[in-house]
Amino acid sequence: MANDPLTDEDLGAVVTEDSLLNTSHPLEDHEAPGLVGLQSWLDSEPIALADLRGKVVLLDFWTYSCINCIRTLPSIIEWQSKYGELGLQVIGIHTPEFDFEKDADNVKLAMARFGVDYPVAQDNDYKTWKAFGVQAWPAKYLIDADGIIRYAEAGEGGYVAIEQSMRYWLTQAGYDLSSVPFEPDNFRLDPETDRAANVSDREGTKTREIYAGYQKNLPFHRFPPPRPWILYNDYYENLDSDVPFDDPGEHENQHLYMQGLWHTGSESLTHARTTTDFEDYVAIKYNAKTVNAVLGHDGVIEYRVWVTLDGMPIGPPQADADIRFDDAGNSYVLVDEARMYRLIRTVDYEQHKLKLSSNSDQFELFTLTFGAYENLDDN
Repeated sequence: MANDPLTDEDLGAVVTEDSLLNTSHPLEDHEAPGLVGLQSWLDSEPIALADLRGKVVLLDFWTYSCINCIRTLPSIIEWQSKYGELGLQVIGIHTPEFDFEKDADNVKLAMARFGVDYPVAQDNDYKTWKAFGVQAWPAKYLIDADGIIRYAEAGEGGYVAIEQSMRYWLTQAGYDLSSVPFEPDNFRLDPETDRAANVSDREGTKTREIYAGYQKNLPFHRFPPPRPWILYNDYYENLDSDVPFDDPGEHENQHLYMQGLWHTGSESLTHARTTTDFEDYVAIKYNAKTVNAVLGHDGVIEYRVWVTLDGMPIGPPQADADIRFDDAGNSYVLVDEARMYRLIRTVDYEQHKLKLSSNSDQFELFTLTFGAYENLDDN
């Protein structure tokens, strides 16, 4: 029957020649799997999907340092606010990309920072993620009042289609939505990429997310293309080690460069010594409007990371929310928790050289992410 839940064997069988032409999710129109293998529920008692029959459920698979998830959260929070008393229940499934995101206290801090006020479950072992066949963050699944998955969306965007589907299934379940109009003036359209970023030239195109840890770099080092984010041979020959690096001076878009002693970790690069004059650093040449960095913190000692653009301190017009300035006008980030920090924000799509340096041996870099949407607020 079409509404029977799929087994692992069924999931393999649905990928047929005909299904390759169908862009819907293989679980659509099937009964939703259970919420399984969860570590804890934050600000909520445990919830089973079976107990929510009669309601429409939106599952949001997210992780708190992911810029794509962060950009999607305002819409999800708004949907819970608009439809929460009209039959909708949003549940966040927090599935961590990095180990520090497994910490419940870290997730609670993020929920407070972003205004997440619906139940969130920790899926640290990816059990629910795998049950739903999730491939990347964020991912959203809409489940009707009978427990059937009716819509699935991966990545950012799709906001109008999701809300239209949400409203349809709420109405089918008998809820009156006349108090919440949904007209074109209310639509949140998907953001458009700045035209200047839509080029095929590798040096001119938007910089992809840059990963500092070897877990993501190794596959591309072994089996390019594309080339990995880090190009140093010593990096791959000395995993989980303290390695001295020299900045070659000439930088290519899409790659990370290091100077000084760095620990090559699975998820991150960590400054491997204390210094006195910011002589060790990581650097990139990038194309974007906005730049963010996911930085680590041990939960005890805060540290500063000095941020320069084209060899100079960031000017206030270019500084994003997490940049601070000392009395001499130097720009820095105060790292006091493990999370994503917003660094650069320019009106135009531009190319720059960015350098991050710290005297602390606690300085830990996980990723750098970039925004190039036409509307700056969408980044």
